[in-house]
Order: sequence, then C-alpha cells, then structure tokens
Amino acid sequence: DPRSSRRATGWSQVKYDSHICTHLGELWSSGDKQCQEFVLNSSATRQLLETNPTLGLKIFTSMLPQNEEQWLNQIDNPLLEANDTSTKIVDLLKSIRPIVPIHS
Repeated sequence: DPRSSRRATGWSQVKYDSHICTHLGELWSSGDKQCQEFVLNSSATRQLLETNPTLGLKIFTSMLPQNEEQWLNQIDNPLLEANDTSTKIVDLLKSIRPIVPIHS
C-alpha cells in the first residue's frame, strides 16, 4: 500500500503530493512526447487530480511563462494552441471526478 510506505518515511500527505506534482510537472515540461504520454496516462496524475485538484493542475501549468515577454517567446506549448496534446489534457480533465470538495 503506497500510503503506508509514505507513513513509514515520515512524509505528510501534502509533502508527498507536492513531490509527485513537481516530478510529474518536470516530466511534462520536458517537452518529450513519451514523458508527456506517461504523465497523461499515469495513475499518479489521475489520483492527484482527484484528491487535490488545485495541486494536480500545476502538473500542466507550473512551467508556464510568468510574464508577458515569456508568453510572447513561448514556443510549442500545448496549452496555447489546439492540438492533439491539448485535446488529451482536456479529455483527461473531463474524466476526473474529484473525491474531495474543491475550495474556492
């Protein structure tokens, strides 16, 4: 059971989820198509989106540009244009059924 192994290491759920989010976000932002497919199909991605939607969305957005110049210089970002990858992201998000209430 993954949850019991986390307890054995002493990590809190938030620390574990943050670590997973960072790792998946790095794989996603690498731009490598195989890494992106892995992230899209990973049970860890789905679980994070279901249990902590705010954190889970950061997998796909944490590496987005932070200012206007970075946005203008952005190349090949699947969130900026309609393509197969952006469609897969939308399909994944549509399939998620959060198991915790989303706080506004």
